[in-house]
Amino acid sequence: MAFVPPPHLVGADNAAKIFEEGRKAERAGQMAQAYLLYSRAAALEPDNQFYALKAQATQARAALESPPKPPESGAKTGASTETAGLFDSITA
Repeated sequence: MAFVPPPHLVGADNAAKIFEEGRKAERAGQMAQAYLLYSRAAALEPDNQFYALKAQATQARAALESPPKPPESGAKTGASTETAGLFDSITA
């Protein structure tokens, strides 16, 4: 008969492995990947404050790695033609 570890130990083992992958990604300068891995480890082991703190610490650097993109050329910007002249005059 094979030994089956309790579920809480299996989650902790997976969380530790995922956290270590996050450390490797961070050392390689892949902050977005590191943040995702640290967050996953923290979710698997919510009582481990170190995992959660590490995820928070890398969140801002991960955001800098993925700056917002400008809207696509076909996307609507500004006021629509229906309301464009609505507030142009106080007597309208």
